Amino acid sequence: MHLHYFAEAYNLSRKQAVKVQCLMPANARSHAVLTTESKVTIRGQTTIPAPVREALKLKPGLDNIHYEILPGGQVFMCRLGDEQEDHTMNAFLRFLDADIQNNPQKTRPFDIQQGKKLVAGMDVNIDDEIGDDE
Repeated sequence: MHLHYFAEAYNLSRKQAVKVQCLMPANARSHAVLTTESKVTIRGQTTIPAPVREALKLKPGLDNIHYEILPGGQVFMCRLGDEQEDHTMNAFLRFLDADIQNNPQKTRPFDIQQGKKLVAGMDVNIDDEIGDDE
């Protein structure tokens, strides 16, 4: 499990980005049950220490982590809860996965030229939010 640090996005110095002061709000630090650390690789990645993964009940490959950068260079990190999941979409993706596994003969390459014809003339901004009614 890896973390990526993007110092440039927050105008942080390399030293601040590499040396995360804590993974909780400052007022909670005095109540820490356990402290641990990890090294940041040259690629800006780190392994989440086992005690942190266990405390957050992180499941590799399944869970997502939410970060908040606080004043003073502190970072709050928590596991996104199940309420963030789209159960309908997950069920649909499981259905597709099972269908592909059980019927590989039905899977065929997508014709990119046909796809371009289908979306020709559409004005799409990939950065726009998609509302619930769309």
